[in-house]
Amino acid sequence: MEAGPFELQPGDPLNCPVFTGKSVIEFFASNRKVMTRRIYTNRTDSQGVVLFSKGGLTNVPTLQARDMMSSNQY
Repeated sequence: MEAGPFELQPGDPLNCPVFTGKSVIEFFASNRKVMTRRIYTNRTDSQGVVLFSKGGLTNVPTLQARDMMSSNQY
């Protein structure tokens, strides 16, 4: 599990685009924090995303993941 400091003020919306590729996931938190990690989709422990909140409730009404285009066409 990966974690990092990120704080929202009351009423601030949380915008979290998630991009996935063959072996990478990028998560952007409200254009202020980014997390990029290598993933192995053939492993059962690498097939999900979990969001968690510390110190209060966070409402995430939708979460969309988009496939990234390959940076190497060959």
